[in-house]
Amino acid sequence: MYRHCHSDGGGGLVRPDGRAFGQCFEIGCLKMIYEIPLKPVPSQQTTVSIGGRDITVAVRLRLGRLYADVKADGEYLIQNRVCLDGVPLVNEVWRGLPGDLYFIDKQGTDDPQWQELGGRFILVYHDGH
Repeated sequence: MYRHCHSDGGGGLVRPDGRAFGQCFEIGCLKMIYEIPLKPVPSQQTTVSIGGRDITVAVRLRLGRLYADVKADGEYLIQNRVCLDGVPLVNEVWRGLPGDLYFIDKQGTDDPQWQELGGRFILVYHDGH
């Protein structure tokens, strides 16, 4: 579970291992992080409901790296985005997603590997609030 921290005066989120995740620039704000379930397989697709929208994430192995497509209500937000530790997948508010999706390495800072998806490497939705 992730926890909210205001120790820096500006707030932020802290991973279970103590590393910072995300940043909050308003004192007293509250952000939520939701884990998107993935399995340790090289190619998969999952759909979750976020904020009343159906978000579909497809992850696949290509050339030794994981790549993702993200759809909201059937419309592509991004395609063929490389999956990196702690880097937003969508990263553009104008695409209509109020938060963003991130892969997180729970044991370090490595980019996700399919063999440990859902374990060491998790996909999370950060609501942006």
